[in-house]
Amino acid sequence: MKTFILWALSTAAAAASAFGTHDLQQPLTSSVSEIPRIGFGTWLLDKANVSEAVSTAIQTGYRHIDCATIYGNQKEVGKGIADGLKKANLKRSDIWVTSKLWNDHHEPKLAVEALQQTLVDLGIEYLDLWLMHWPVSTSPKTGKNKIGYLEAWHTMEGLHKTSQLRNIGVSNFSPSELKDLIDHSSTVPAVHQFEIHPYLPQNDFLDYHHELGIK
Repeated sequence: MKTFILWALSTAAAAASAFGTHDLQQPLTSSVSEIPRIGFGTWLLDKANVSEAVSTAIQTGYRHIDCATIYGNQKEVGKGIADGLKKANLKRSDIWVTSKLWNDHHEPKLAVEALQQTLVDLGIEYLDLWLMHWPVSTSPKTGKNKIGYLEAWHTMEGLHKTSQLRNIGVSNFSPSELKDLIDHSSTVPAVHQFEIHPYLPQNDFLDYHHELGIK
């Protein structure tokens, strides 16, 4: 069983003065009021044992499960969440579940379908956090990639107003892409998840987040 510490979770609480009239996302109503800083990642976990791994993680104290559509194992992750909650005598609101929108579902209709499928696969009624996995849009018809994220983000903003999403954010954005998204939207990302660890500290990028008001 492999575990992955999510060094890359940088929470974003933006000051209103930093972004003018941008909407600030409201605190969660679930019992988990903040993102648990250490999460159990499900990337590269095999379908054969991912359910057991997730269940065991919850039973041993993990309260953040990080998953994604592209990982191809969300149904099994969902079974593990259900089993882990039951055996640990926990409620859904006792854990934080993050998932991610993949590149080929950036079109509005496809993004809505992606969220619904994610919730069905995971067997839950809402996500604590839904991230745009990459600032890249892949054509579902041709498979060609292009830098694109605003259309998907605007769809996510609309879905954030429903009961199915508690928070929305981004992942793997560059400084210029992050600034561009904020300049052309009304909602500041609650979270930017990106790679950071002792071998890749990205201090300048962290400073850039602080400059934008993202903590």
